[in-house]
Amino acid sequence: MKVALISDTHHGGRNDSLSFAEHQRQFYKTIFFPECSRQNITTIIHLGDVFDRRKYSNFNSLKLAKEMFFEPARQYDVHMLVGNHDCYYKNNNEVNSISLTCAEYDNIKVYQDIPEVATFDGLDILMVPWIASAHYAKSIHKIKSAAAEILMGHLAIMGSEMIPGFYCDHGLERELFKRYERVFSGHFHQQQDDGHIRYLGSPYEMFWNDWNTKKGFHIFDTETREIEFYQNPYKLFKKIYYDDTKEDITKIDLDEYDGCYVKIVVIQKTDFYTFDRFVERCYNEGNFFELKIVEDFSDLDPDTIADSELEEIEDTMSLLEKYVNEIDSKLLNKKKLNRLLKGLYVEANEVE
Repeated sequence: MKVALISDTHHGGRNDSLSFAEHQRQFYKTIFFPECSRQNITTIIHLGDVFDRRKYSNFNSLKLAKEMFFEPARQYDVHMLVGNHDCYYKNNNEVNSISLTCAEYDNIKVYQDIPEVATFDGLDILMVPWIASAHYAKSIHKIKSAAAEILMGHLAIMGSEMIPGFYCDHGLERELFKRYERVFSGHFHQQQDDGHIRYLGSPYEMFWNDWNTKKGFHIFDTETREIEFYQNPYKLFKKIYYDDTKEDITKIDLDEYDGCYVKIVVIQKTDFYTFDRFVERCYNEGNFFELKIVEDFSDLDPDTIADSELEEIEDTMSLLEKYVNEIDSKLLNKKKLNRLLKGLYVEANEVE
């Protein structure tokens, strides 16, 4: 039996901008559901964060979510884990967007509070929704004792990559999951796999930190235990590297950037007049959703910068950590403050 795995769809994200909504629509219409149909898949497992907003979901978000996902998914047996973004309260999962908005779909099974074992073609899988403080003890006990070989959850596991270059230094210990043959999780959007624990990642790009990372969905074979990744070819964030010493970039085809968030990254600019004409062309002819111009090294690939230049550059988190560590105070818990700043930085990267 083959099962489609998807996670962190965040319906309602980016305020349902036309660009993001179209990006989602292309994925579901031309990639996800056609592939499920082609492989005769009848079961979909969603590993949490179905919706984006913890406090509310507007009518347009719900309408788009139904059109793009819930209605096409009516013909499937759907299992959904409640993720942290689906929950109104931070200390429990009782009030959540999935249970409240999807009650009309009798094909959807929701896993809300305590982990429970579900059987798929003879394979027992422990389904673990977001572990809130109200049911932490029971959830951990279930993870330690459940009669299941595979675990699927919405988990914050220590050592996992939250966004490119930043790793989780809190949450659940990896040792907790050693009794399982394989662990699959949602929550962190960065796809990663250490051979035992695999984060599925988000199915499409949502923020600039998703740039140049793999997005898509997975298909899991319950018999062979093999998992296969199906990449989403659509890109929402694109960069144009401007270097007028190498090529006449002013004549590039702008059509491939239609509907995207675009950054013009200036590598070298020797002719200011030509650069201004190119930028003017981008504004007048480019059908971009947003255009930004970057003229420092903070957003460049390290391969494009000389070593001597890289040594003088520090990223935001390094600067913050350096500042905190240099504070002369014995009463200050520097480790806790650095963790708080890191969390705020990650949240800030996800703000519209």
